[in-house]
Amino acid sequence: EIIASQLALHVKKVKLYNKVKELSIVDGLTQLFVRRHFLERFRDELIRSMKYHLSMVVMMLDIDQFKKYNDTYGHLVGDVALRQVSQTIREVIRRVDIASRYGGEEFAIVLPETDLQGGLDAAERIRSRIAKRLFRAYDEDTRLTISVGLTFFPDNVGQDLEENSTDDIVLTLLKQADEALYRAKEEGRNHVVSYNDNGAQS
Repeated sequence: EIIASQLALHVKKVKLYNKVKELSIVDGLTQLFVRRHFLERFRDELIRSMKYHLSMVVMMLDIDQFKKYNDTYGHLVGDVALRQVSQTIREVIRRVDIASRYGGEEFAIVLPETDLQGGLDAAERIRSRIAKRLFRAYDEDTRLTISVGLTFFPDNVGQDLEENSTDDIVLTLLKQADEALYRAKEEGRNHVVSYNDNGAQS
């Protein structure tokens, strides 16, 4: 009985440890990785891609006019919308992809071993599903759209592969995806834009 009791206590401790660990890397609202853990996974995936000469797509998504949405419907409805947008993202991407809640209503995704066209297709699937989805929260039925910017590794890094650290390359790719996202917003929102060496392009 004493041994069984000790084993049961040990199992509880292991489960508690795993739960605490999960809470430290996953955003409680969206069930996507938190920013810090996403950046760690991104860096690991970049090292692997560089070692084995693999391609990768980095994507930034932002909910269009989300501040206005929150002001209109309230933050509780906004939280439900964030959960449902995240659910849509999880439904579209693969298990090997790395998705995070990067900011308030901004998401970042890494698609390992993916070419540019594959990244564009995935971005368009996410954008299209969200644009068509009816977001139900409490007594409100609402619509949302997202804008997406993406960049492609290694083509959009060039000389940086040899001259910069992996952390610098991670930041470069995120900056490129963010610039493409900004262009998508400028072009009217609900839009996907890719980045190349000459800047963002539709």
